[in-house]
Amino acid sequence: MTPLAQMLVAYEQKHDLAANAVAAGIGINESSYCRIKQGKTPDAQNLAKIISWMVETPKI
Repeated sequence: MTPLAQMLVAYEQKHDLAANAVAAGIGINESSYCRIKQGKTPDAQNLAKIISWMVETPKI
C-alpha cells in the first residue's frame, strides 16, 4: 500500500466514513478514489485535488 493510500484509509477509519463520502469531499469520483487506495497513481488533476484537500480543512 502506498503512503497516499495509507493516509486515505486512515482518514476513513478515523472519521468513520465510507469511500464515497471521502471521494466526494475530495472532489473525485469513487472509482478513481478506490484505484488510488489500491496503489494506482492518480492522474495530475486528481492528485491536485487530493493535495488541495489535504492542506485545507476537510468539509466532510
